[in-house]
Amino acid sequence: MGFSGATVTHGNGLGVVVATGMQSELGKIATLLNQVETKKTPIERTIAALSKKLMIVAIIIVAFTLILEMVKAVQQTGTLSFEVLAESLSTAIALAVAAIPDALPAVLSIVLTIGATMLAKNNGLIKSLNSVETLGATSYIASDKTGTLTRNQMTVTRFYANGASYVVEGDGYEPVGEILPDDEDDTPGFTRFMLASVLNNDAAIQADEDGRSQPYGNPTDVALIVMGHKSGVDRDTVLNKDQALDIDIIRELPFDSERKMMSVVIKDAGRYQVLTKGAPDVLLAKTDLIEDHGKMIPIAEGRAAVEHQVNRFAEQALRTLAVAVRDIDEALALHGTTAQLEQHLTLLGIAGIIDPPRPEVRQSVKELHQAGINVVMITGDHAVTARAIALKLGIVTDPNARVIEGKQLAAMDDDTLFRLAPDIRVYARVSPEHKQRIVHALQRQGETVAMTGDGINDAPALRAADIGIAWASTAPR
Repeated sequence: MGFSGATVTHGNGLGVVVATGMQSELGKIATLLNQVETKKTPIERTIAALSKKLMIVAIIIVAFTLILEMVKAVQQTGTLSFEVLAESLSTAIALAVAAIPDALPAVLSIVLTIGATMLAKNNGLIKSLNSVETLGATSYIASDKTGTLTRNQMTVTRFYANGASYVVEGDGYEPVGEILPDDEDDTPGFTRFMLASVLNNDAAIQADEDGRSQPYGNPTDVALIVMGHKSGVDRDTVLNKDQALDIDIIRELPFDSERKMMSVVIKDAGRYQVLTKGAPDVLLAKTDLIEDHGKMIPIAEGRAAVEHQVNRFAEQALRTLAVAVRDIDEALALHGTTAQLEQHLTLLGIAGIIDPPRPEVRQSVKELHQAGINVVMITGDHAVTARAIALKLGIVTDPNARVIEGKQLAAMDDDTLFRLAPDIRVYARVSPEHKQRIVHALQRQGETVAMTGDGINDAPALRAADIGIAWASTAPR
């Protein structure tokens, strides 16, 4: 599916429109935004409460003064004239008006303006002056992860291929770094895994005017391209007809959120193959064989070792991506359906990818905790990966801290979420609607909630929060 609002970076194709306007995914987010009622800020609620109290006090003063003056007049003259009544009422009204702090709005505006100026000096732009006070009253910060707590620069740091695991050095999108085996005595090779990773890919990296590498395409695909460069495998070079290799890409089966896979059909020196990458749990269900030290072993014998590597990577805060291959005949290569092609696979390896945390975040989280502000991380990552990142950032300290996933939220009513929300610090696999529900649950607890994020999927929660903090982050083009 191609969602409205998305940007096409490479390739071409034909599309069938299945939804428009408010029925599109972008429209659904807009609907969530429109459903949020405008709420008073903490300072507005405080002033409203103060105003009510002052009005009550003023009414009491008016009544007491009026009665007192009339009683005095009756005692002194024995009668109650219209002139005495008017004078008593005038005195009572004057006292009531004096009880109202008429300079309060001006003083508040000056104080809030000073706060907004201080924020502007620190690159913070305030939409409303009242937001300055709301920010200071915040008791919970619910934060998106990718691009907010992390750099949004996916990097392969480890991979498992042909029965051995490897460490990939280097950081970011610069194609500089060595690939080292965990065990120097166990190096069966990873050429097939590396070729499949870069060929089943639409991304690219190019040097800008300053010589720095700039990413183009999906961040996960970019991470695989950078890994390939570090091993000396470049996609364009492999497909270049001047090279010894004779490889052509025949068909492309784009990533689908339901399949959770992407595949390409290639012709390699007259032989046809389908290269597939995707979520390990989905790919393993379609795998027959696993490449291990140059041998092909049945999935039943090798599944445990692969799943152990997947869990090991997840515990290190790595996203995991499986890469597989299948030899096919020409008829299937040219005319086979997606379902026919993506089965009976041979697993080549697992890539462990990390979006590195921003170096300043851990200290920021520490300072927030010291100030008595709770931090909640909301992400689309796997639960194990989300917990590991939260541990690294100091959001949680318990390695077994509970994580609630989107599917659990979907099956949970608002009252159940209300009871659980104060004790949960990590949410995984969530949708824009889930983020909004989490914010509402915390607000029902009487908390002043700030939401931070940098994507359109964060917009409903940003709007629902007492204060929304939108980040300007750098993302791949």
